[in-house]
Amino acid sequence: MYQKRPGVFMADWWDADGGRHRKQFKTASAAREHEHRETALAHAERASREMKLAARSGSSRRSPSPRREESPIEPAKGKLGVMIPGMGAVATTFVAGVEAVRKGLAKPIGSLTQMGTVRLGKRTDSRSPKVKEFVPLAALDDLVFTGWDIFEDNMYEAATKAGVLDYRLVEQLKPFLSSIKPRPAVFDHNYVKKIDGPNVKKGKTKMDLAEQLRQDIRDFKKSSGASRLITMWCGSRSTPVPEGVREGPARERRNDRALHDVCVRVADGRRSVREWSAQLDSRSSGHAGIVAEERGSDLRERLQNRSDFDEDSTRAGL
Repeated sequence: MYQKRPGVFMADWWDADGGRHRKQFKTASAAREHEHRETALAHAERASREMKLAARSGSSRRSPSPRREESPIEPAKGKLGVMIPGMGAVATTFVAGVEAVRKGLAKPIGSLTQMGTVRLGKRTDSRSPKVKEFVPLAALDDLVFTGWDIFEDNMYEAATKAGVLDYRLVEQLKPFLSSIKPRPAVFDHNYVKKIDGPNVKKGKTKMDLAEQLRQDIRDFKKSSGASRLITMWCGSRSTPVPEGVREGPARERRNDRALHDVCVRVADGRRSVREWSAQLDSRSSGHAGIVAEERGSDLRERLQNRSDFDEDSTRAGL
């Protein structure tokens, strides 16, 4: 865009065929908006042509990616259990928002799955279904919730203390939020030093704590009637174990690191050991999606497969 003379502004752009165009406007903003729109349309047209050409020729300018086996997405049937380690401001806002939408008290503003659309075909085809209508996702009415926290506050009390949501909305959701109480959490000051709470599990070993989490998962799946489960991390970040954190032979230090990599990440809720559960991280930067899925993995087998693990000197830890 440039100014030709006072009061005359020219939009200047190139089309998909490389042809240059100019159009006169009375204001700079109108010229700039038109130029940006036409440029975006030209880019989209070129991209569409390249994709069609690649489809016809069976190749593209990019290096071909390895073929993946087709795995059709199964329909979302039954209830979806959402298990939340850390039931504070983030978790209560999410759960209260879901319930508010289900009751018709609010709209899912900002939700890609509930309000976002996907364009099919050309722009002129007017085919833009909502994401939830195009992808087999669980309906909001099918979500059931549980979680773990080191504090004993139920979700109504936690939401009130957090002060994120409007007090009047929280009061309308009080019966539902009050029914969701946190299960005792796994907590270790070696990994989170600045908070403390009374609602914690007791166990002799990390494996014992992991087994208690597994039982929580089984109990919730049975009591809620959920057909599948996900874990959505909303807790505090844990501190990684530094090199040489423990005194003793090098073999013990290697085992400590191995146990941290597997056992502790299980115990603090980052992995649902041996239980079917996908995992979401509400605080990941740059993405929010399924980041891990454990399918029947055995902890001892995982440890034994590690090159830095020595079972003989780690019996006390298992």
